[in-house]
Amino acid sequence: MIFADTSFLIGYLIEEDPHHEKALEIAATIEDDLLVTHDVLKEFVTVVTYKSSSEVAFALFTAVKSSYFIQVMNEVEGHFEETMAIFDLLGHHKFSYTDCSLIAIAQMLEGEVLTFDKRLEKALE
Repeated sequence: MIFADTSFLIGYLIEEDPHHEKALEIAATIEDDLLVTHDVLKEFVTVVTYKSSSEVAFALFTAVKSSYFIQVMNEVEGHFEETMAIFDLLGHHKFSYTDCSLIAIAQMLEGEVLTFDKRLEKALE
C-alpha cells in the first residue's frame, strides 16, 4: 500500500510546485492505486486554499475524488487511537495530526508514505 502525504499530493497535482516533476516521475512507477486518507485530503484542501484559493482547492479536491489513480481511503478502525498514541510517543514535537495519522496508518497497514516533507520522512524511518 502506498499513501500520499499532503506535500506529495500538492507536488503531483500542482504544476507550479517545485516537486511537480519529481512527483510525476514517482507516480509513473506506482503500479497500484495511490491511497489518500481523509486526514490528508482535509489538510490538502486547507493548504491549497491558503496558497491559492478555495475555488482551486475545490477543483483539485474534485479531481482527486474522481481520479482512477488516487483512491480516497475509508477510515480504519482504531486509527484515531493509534494516531494519538504516536502523537504522544513522539514527545515534544511539531508534527501535525495528519503527519502522525500517516505514521499510524503506514504502521498499521504496513504501507509506504510518499512525502516531500523531510521531517516526516525521518520520522517514518
